[in-house]
Amino acid sequence: MRNTPVIIIILLTLSACSNAAWYKGMQTREQNQCLTVPPSEYDNCMKNANDSYGEYQDKQKELDK
Repeated sequence: MRNTPVIIIILLTLSACSNAAWYKGMQTREQNQCLTVPPSEYDNCMKNANDSYGEYQDKQKELDK
């Protein structure tokens, strides 16, 4: 039972890594989708697709409020 805090920390760390990896995959997908929009919308599309994982988390927190 003394290892329980260590196990919890490890699980939380792994969860954060997998969430960031998931986001990176979705980000790549969005960037590829930007190739299909009209040229006038490309820059705005890429701006939105290039948010870091931290920026994404901040936006999600704002939406939750």
